[in-house]
Amino acid sequence: MRQVNKQILSGVNSATVNGDQIDSNQLINASFHLLIGDSTAAGTFKIQASNDVSQVGQSSSTFVVTNWVDIPGASVTQAAATQQAIISLSNMAYRWVRAVWIETTPGSTTAIVNMFAQGI
Repeated sequence: MRQVNKQILSGVNSATVNGDQIDSNQLINASFHLLIGDSTAAGTFKIQASNDVSQVGQSSSTFVVTNWVDIPGASVTQAAATQQAIISLSNMAYRWVRAVWIETTPGSTTAIVNMFAQGI
């Protein structure tokens, strides 16, 4: 069984931050845990997906995804003083996923997203 447990986004919580593109090939379920470093930041935490096709023979580590779309129901509005959130996805039928933090009220530290996923 394939498992992935890694940090996929880390950046200042006073700006929009796009996380790493994750090759979700053969992943079935995943959860994404947002951690905000201070209680002043507010914004939106969301998961995006893409089915961009890489060229034959191109590795997933060198392919750059260009077309992203918000996954319906996979976003959370974070109020100031709420420093954690989690989004769970089941039956993932996407080739690529990433986490996004969009600030509406800037904080002074970081936004971090950790992903845990299971697959075949």
